[in-house]
Amino acid sequence: AEKWRGRFPSLDESGSIVWLPFLIALPAPGEEAIDFVFLVDGLGGSMERFATDQIRSLRARGLGVVAVELPAHGMRYDGDRYMNAQDPARLARFLQLGALDVAAAIRQVRQCGLAVPGDRAPTAGAIRYLGYSLGGMTGILVRAIVPEIDRMALVAPSADLADWLLLQVVAGSGVPMLTCLGGKSAGENCFG
Repeated sequence: AEKWRGRFPSLDESGSIVWLPFLIALPAPGEEAIDFVFLVDGLGGSMERFATDQIRSLRARGLGVVAVELPAHGMRYDGDRYMNAQDPARLARFLQLGALDVAAAIRQVRQCGLAVPGDRAPTAGAIRYLGYSLGGMTGILVRAIVPEIDRMALVAPSADLADWLLLQVVAGSGVPMLTCLGGKSAGENCFG
C-alpha cells in the first residue's frame, strides 16, 4: 500500500508555527486528482489506529486518506490529558486547536497538493471528512472554518460527553453514584 507519514504546518496557541504529524494513503495509480477523506479519531484514539481500520476500504473505492492527530492524542500525546472535568476550558481550548489543525491540513492538501516519494504528484479533488466521537465534534467546528468540504460523516459526534463529565465530577467528589452507563457492571440493578 502507498502509505506515508508526514508533517504539515499549523499554529500553536501562541501563534508560532508547529509541524504536526499526519498519515497519508493513496489509491492505486491512475488519476492524479484524488478525492481525499480526512480521518479524525475519538477521545484517546490515534490517527494510526483509525487509519489502519479504514485505509483498505477507502483505497478500494479510489479515495485517498489523510489521518490527522488531535492535540494530546497518539503521536502528539505529551502527558497532558485532553479532557479534565475540573477544567472545561481545557476541552474548549483543545477542540479549537484540533479544529484549526485539521483545517490547516485540509488547506495544505487542497492548496499545495502532496509531495510523495516516486513520480506521483497527487492533487486534491473533493475533500471529505470522517470523524468518530471527538473527531465528529471537531468536524462540526472544522466545517465552520472550511465550508468547502464536500461531504462529512460524523459518527457519534457528541458521544457520551455529558455523561462522562458527570461521572468524572461525581467520582472526584467521593460521592458514591449508581449508574447504568456501561451496563449492569457499572451500576447494579439499574431500573429493575
